[in-house]
Amino acid sequence: MTVYNISGATLTLTGNGSVNGGNIALANTINPVTGGAGIDTVRIVNTSAGNIAVMTYTPSDTTYTFTGVTGTASGAGANASFNVTVANTTGYTVAINNAGAGYANAETITILGTSLGGGTTTNDLTLTLTVGTVANVSGVITSVAAAGTRLWPQSATGTISILPRGEEFIQVTANSGIGCYFSANIADGNLLVTPVTVL
Repeated sequence: MTVYNISGATLTLTGNGSVNGGNIALANTINPVTGGAGIDTVRIVNTSAGNIAVMTYTPSDTTYTFTGVTGTASGAGANASFNVTVANTTGYTVAINNAGAGYANAETITILGTSLGGGTTTNDLTLTLTVGTVANVSGVITSVAAAGTRLWPQSATGTISILPRGEEFIQVTANSGIGCYFSANIADGNLLVTPVTVL
């Protein structure tokens, strides 16, 4: 049995054979790395006595940007930093913030996943460098090839089934102050969506 405290207002989706939906403000947890939205827990209850409910949920915020991120180089280069955008559709996208100096072609820089809202190793980002000479400074990064598996944000859209008179707890990402959009089509009963804090 899941023990929890209610942390926000309940969204009620009426079961009348039509698609009904609504936006809900969540617990507004904060991702300590991004300073943006973190993971929120939501309790979903199906009050129907005989029908399974299928609910779709769509986080309102699906892109995060980390500015001036640094990593560990495999060679002697120094002082490079990057702006990393994390999105559902593209994964990691990297722009050079500071090109640094002293790097070599094919040298790599590893940015820890913990700097990108994820976990170390699993969500590490590896940059393979292309360098050149700029204004008489050698080993300046001119472009990077990025490889890694991002954590943030979670999937743009998710679906969950709730048994008759059943409940489910799911985790979603949502933008603080905007929340997450839920929709469902059930024949009878209601779907109750409540932000909670699991104890």
